[in-house]
Amino acid sequence: MELLKETVSSKKTNQKFVLLEGLCNSQKLSNANDQLELRFMDEIFSIESIFGEVKAVIGLQFAQELEYIRETDIEYEKFDPKPVEAVKPPKGEGEDEEDEEPPAEEEGEKPAKKFDPSEFQWTKTNKKSKNLPQLFQGMKGINTLHECKEAANFGANHAAQTAECLDQFCGRLQDSDNSDKYLYQQVIFKH
Repeated sequence: MELLKETVSSKKTNQKFVLLEGLCNSQKLSNANDQLELRFMDEIFSIESIFGEVKAVIGLQFAQELEYIRETDIEYEKFDPKPVEAVKPPKGEGEDEEDEEPPAEEEGEKPAKKFDPSEFQWTKTNKKSKNLPQLFQGMKGINTLHECKEAANFGANHAAQTAECLDQFCGRLQDSDNSDKYLYQQVIFKH
């Protein structure tokens, strides 16, 4: 990141955007265990802390990634049932009231309720990290446009497809109609 920061600061003139290629692409690593070492959230936060806000991401890839997590894939934590508290019988006549403990709080103050995680719904991650489209959409919210396009729509061979899809992508970023939106585009190439 320091090398990128130095390079961009030495080469940047009056450009509005910085195009970084090759970051956040752990899927290209040959070993699945190596892929877990890169964390997309750390990568994006690091990029934003050095260069500024990430407005758009383009993924040139061989397989589409979902921008949402399917409801069937979500696992929730299950908690043991709460133990039932014993109910004190009401005081009868003639029973000694001196055995009662005085209230700890002054009148008017309500005791702080103890946090109970079972009152909320918690998801299990089980080392299943979010993919980049899911993370980006979650970070940027409802103003995120997600698109998936076939590379064949951009030209006849991989080089022409890559150049044309990047040209169109960068053109859309400079369009004033998209200034308040975030864009995530996946371009799927055939093997």
